Amino acid sequence: MQSFVIHQNSTPPQQTPSINNINTPHNMRGFTLIELLVTCSILLILIGYGLPALNQFIQSSSTRTSINTLHSAIATARTQAVVHKTTVTLCPSADGISCQAKWQQHIIVFSDPNKNKQIDAGEPLYQIFDLNTRVKISSRLSAGRSYLRFKPDGIISGTAGTLTVCPSDNNNRHARQLIISFTGRTQHAADTDGDGIIETRKGKDVQCTS
Repeated sequence: MQSFVIHQNSTPPQQTPSINNINTPHNMRGFTLIELLVTCSILLILIGYGLPALNQFIQSSSTRTSINTLHSAIATARTQAVVHKTTVTLCPSADGISCQAKWQQHIIVFSDPNKNKQIDAGEPLYQIFDLNTRVKISSRLSAGRSYLRFKPDGIISGTAGTLTVCPSDNNNRHARQLIISFTGRTQHAADTDGDGIIETRKGKDVQCTS
């Protein structure tokens, strides 16, 4: 009579951990107070180095954008005068109708045959340019004017000078300037001596004052 022997596996089967055994408090580890303090210190150091650089970038970008806006406005005024064979005025304006002295909110470009520096009935408004309120714009134009007037041939009517854009922190290194000639042409002031500050027509560094 044969006997049969049942061989049992000597290695007990592995048990699958139950859900209750996963992510128990014994298996989880959080940050210690020291680790949090070290992390916060590193973040503060990075922010301390990064914020000034970010602010400088914003200031530089604001003045660069604003000087390009002024350049585009002047080019538009000159073009409209030639195309429509009329006198065109470019000036700062708060209400979008009449000229003002300070370059703060908007620039209007409009037909101005009667040369009264405001939009009258029948005088088309060609374009409005918005100015960046975070920068300061100053003008040094002939006879203390705060406007530019173009003749039908594109020549400026007796006005030349400069338009200067300064950042809100008055950092001269981020200042920009347009040089305007009697022919109606403009050019950007350049940093010819390599000191990081652009120069005026007389070769002096542009100054930003509060």
